[in-house]
Amino acid sequence: MGMSYGTDPSTHTTLSEINVTPLVDVMLVLLTIFMVASSVETIQVAAEREKLLKEKREEEQAAQLMARLEKLKEEKQDEATDRLRDLRRMQFMQMQEDRIKQVEEALDDRSQNVPIELPKVTSEAVNLAEQRKIVVTLTRELDFYIGDTRVVSCADKAFAAVPGAAVPPAGAEAAVPGVPPPVPDAAYRACLKAIEAKMVANAKLKTDQECYLRADSRVEYGRVLALMATIRRAGITKFGLVSEEEPGEAAAASN
Repeated sequence: MGMSYGTDPSTHTTLSEINVTPLVDVMLVLLTIFMVASSVETIQVAAEREKLLKEKREEEQAAQLMARLEKLKEEKQDEATDRLRDLRRMQFMQMQEDRIKQVEEALDDRSQNVPIELPKVTSEAVNLAEQRKIVVTLTRELDFYIGDTRVVSCADKAFAAVPGAAVPPAGAEAAVPGVPPPVPDAAYRACLKAIEAKMVANAKLKTDQECYLRADSRVEYGRVLALMATIRRAGITKFGLVSEEEPGEAAAASN
């Protein structure tokens, strides 16, 4: 691009120079655009980075929450399992207790089948099946029963071998058919020690600490008292004596 200077056309000369003003303007505009674009890109990158960090934090929090929920679920399941196990254990124990009670009731009922002749009184007879207590029975032959099981017999040879048992008691009569032979006092005392050990070893007697005593009316009164003292030594603090109701009283009660 040429330019002329002066008023005289003959003296005009041409200057060959570039006008950089437009170029500078363009460069400034481009620089401004670049700076603005760079700022926008930086802001976008920062926003994307913050978004990614936020999503990562949310994922970690969600994972932690899921882990807590799983742990809580497992704890609840374990707790429910333990409760179910305890419930089944209690049901099983209750079933066992019911069976034991049924067996004990059956034993109590069968204890009345032991053949003995009870003394007859005017009081009301005891219903042993309803009382559900163990019955200790002493027969005419001096056999001891707990329930319906004979546990000790004073006629055993082991008791006859104790010192003093071979000597017949004073006033002993000769053997009579159908009547058991007399048992010496020494043998009876040894027999009482054996029945005491049996009663101490009986779990139900140890728990209840009470029972019923059925003694044949033909047994000597002193020997019944000795048996009652033995029962007390065995730790049984309460026991009742069982008798039969007088026939006349029973008929009057039924009328």
